[in-house]
Amino acid sequence: MLAIDDKEQTAWQEALERVNTEILKEIWDCAKKELNTEKLYNELLLAKFDGDTAAWHLAATMGNAEMLENLWEWAKEIQTTDELDKNLLLARDKKERTALHVATHWNRIEVLEKLWEFAN
Repeated sequence: MLAIDDKEQTAWQEALERVNTEILKEIWDCAKKELNTEKLYNELLLAKFDGDTAAWHLAATMGNAEMLENLWEWAKEIQTTDELDKNLLLARDKKERTALHVATHWNRIEVLEKLWEFAN
């Protein structure tokens, strides 16, 4: 499930980059059966690309509100409200930007609206 390919990526990361929400859902469902909460959190939800960008920020950068919503719903299955706020809404990339900063920079209006919805 967490095997790394020749590009140093897992299937989860590959599906994120290809914006394949069906495969992401399948991987998430299988991972819930195989992995503990800590691994789900650290190795899927917070998995970094090139040591920098987590799935949450990638979805914001790409303007993919559907992916962002899926990640939020999956995180809600294993995290408290406080953890969601800290680990997703307030998470920062290596440039110290939150997903809100990224979405604003790239003018991703639908993502901004979704982030606002999650914050409330």
